[in-house]
Amino acid sequence: MKRRYPDTPIVGVSALVIQKEKVLLIKRGKEPDKGRWSIPGGVIETGETIENALNREVFEECGVKIRVKKLLDIVEKIFFDSQGRAEFHYLILSYSADYLEGDIRPASDVLDVKWMGKEDIEKLDIIDSVLKVLKEFFK
Repeated sequence: MKRRYPDTPIVGVSALVIQKEKVLLIKRGKEPDKGRWSIPGGVIETGETIENALNREVFEECGVKIRVKKLLDIVEKIFFDSQGRAEFHYLILSYSADYLEGDIRPASDVLDVKWMGKEDIEKLDIIDSVLKVLKEFFK
């Protein structure tokens, strides 16, 4: 499946991983949104359930195991190139999840990974759709 200039939108998942009063954030290492902070996630593989995709992606990106809880938001992200063509097109299902175990560590496609509290999110360049979810969580 090609991610740039896809034939159809790509379905992805992301997890708001919660441990006490903190959430797990990653600094993206690839486009789109390279260098910006987000919540861990990725693309659902053919034949994979949403829950399995969430568990796999969070473990691959951050090295931790989670328990998936509930759907928080559905986000559509379309990035157009200078000619107006859809260069990236994702539908992302964002879920809440509890941290179970593991020491955080960034994968090769992640620049950084950290546990962040409410006071931290104001200082970071966070993807807008993720910031919306974080502000709702920290209310």
